[in-house]
Amino acid sequence: MTKFLRHPITDKYISDVTRQDLELWVKERLETVKGESVRRELSTIGHIFKVALERWGYIQASPMVGLQQPKASKPRTQRFTQEDIDEIVNASGYNESLKTAKDKEEGNKIYNEYVATNKLMLEKINEAHSELLENVFMADSKYNFTPEEWKTVNNYLKDYDLELIDMGEGNAMIAQVPNFYYDIFKDYVTDDYRDYLALVTKEYAEPYFGIEEILVSHEKIADRLLAWEDFQKKYPNSDFLAEADIEANVYRRAYILGAYNLHTREGGSENPELYYIPDNILKEFNRFIQANPDSPTVEYINFYLENHKNPNIEEILYDKFEKEIVKDYELENSNEPVIKDTLEVITEEDKESKGE
Repeated sequence: MTKFLRHPITDKYISDVTRQDLELWVKERLETVKGESVRRELSTIGHIFKVALERWGYIQASPMVGLQQPKASKPRTQRFTQEDIDEIVNASGYNESLKTAKDKEEGNKIYNEYVATNKLMLEKINEAHSELLENVFMADSKYNFTPEEWKTVNNYLKDYDLELIDMGEGNAMIAQVPNFYYDIFKDYVTDDYRDYLALVTKEYAEPYFGIEEILVSHEKIADRLLAWEDFQKKYPNSDFLAEADIEANVYRRAYILGAYNLHTREGGSENPELYYIPDNILKEFNRFIQANPDSPTVEYINFYLENHKNPNIEEILYDKFEKEIVKDYELENSNEPVIKDTLEVITEEDKESKGE
């Protein structure tokens, strides 16, 4: 989804996005990845438009209607092979490099190289098994997993620090266990890298957001938001500064605007003057402001409280947060020579596999 967030299509209001815009994005995306990757990304994008149409009323029709999906790859006859797993289990070589690293700055470099390689290998594994991953929840599919089979697969994958996770909307993916990078690199990288990995590990272990709903308490959203703000204050020159700001803005959006199961304003659907902030939400906002007067989030909370009767306040703030997130994604990915070099290697492998 990072590529999608950096595309000019995201500069548009959601109501202005057309099917032609999406067709252009699909065409451009197919130049760099396989059709299965695009199909999976379109599933997530389609859900965004579904929520915008059915829940928020931001659009009158989805631009996904009539959009031609890329062709599916030939189904795999096996679920997982040892060769698939071996591609991703290369930590030992990096562990040896870490033990001989001259300092923690070199440890940072080794971490970045390893992450870049692993991301691409995981993507290849997920692409190779896309037919299975898109149908594990389909009762009439030969790939359907019973709860017991799901448990069996994860018992197998955990020996390689991998797991099969539910992505929602009927999709699954293979990912590394939450503590994978932290356990390997915590003693070999600089403090900001270590603390970043600790934060990410904690969040992966307890996801905060499901399909259209927040999975943790309102106060816990505040705690996570503050953790990322504190990271930015503590490490203003960190390589992860842009990523920390992305996380802060994601949590800021959830904390202030809520979700389907967390309404931060009520009433007013027919008359904006009837909008009000529920007492429990107002109490939490006031607690945050009093406890964290120097937090940059306070400005956004006050703006929301002062303008909550504006029928477009959610769009105004949502647009602000999204623009900040996209800006940070562009900054974060503006200079990635390691990933670029690795991608060139993978691309060549893909060409060979396609007989090009």
